[in-house]
Amino acid sequence: MNRTMIAALSLGGALMACASNPKAATTPTTTPQTSVAQGQGMGDGMGRGMGGGGDRMQQMQQMLFNGITLTSAQQAQIDSIQARHRGDMQGLDPRNNPGDRDKMRQLMQSRMDEIRAVLTPDQQAVFDRNVADMRARRGGRGMGGGQAGTPPAR
Repeated sequence: MNRTMIAALSLGGALMACASNPKAATTPTTTPQTSVAQGQGMGDGMGRGMGGGGDRMQQMQQMLFNGITLTSAQQAQIDSIQARHRGDMQGLDPRNNPGDRDKMRQLMQSRMDEIRAVLTPDQQAVFDRNVADMRARRGGRGMGGGQAGTPPAR
């Protein structure tokens, strides 16, 4: 009984210490590079089936647009593309349904192609490098199912 009480009090103390510093829980750990990375146009993730939620999607956006500064017109177009594709992916469950996995890959590749079309040629070069870097980090399991280093379709 004493050990249980000590463990409970220790846990309670740790929780109170964490709760007393709310800023620690909300301080971002990365420095955003572009307006997309700052959360403009970002939703709260791709839906329950995606598993990673908004944090993973926001990190992906930061990596995709690293080194790219978008105009307000480009930002608006990309926001629209993101919102449309987020809605298309909602409800898909790639972990339990192989058909959903294939559909999600197609939707992700389509989204990447549409976003790339909004960018200038210089921005596209940076975007392509960012995509290749992301695929390399994932061991070749790229967005849209491509191989590592394969540039998006043009």
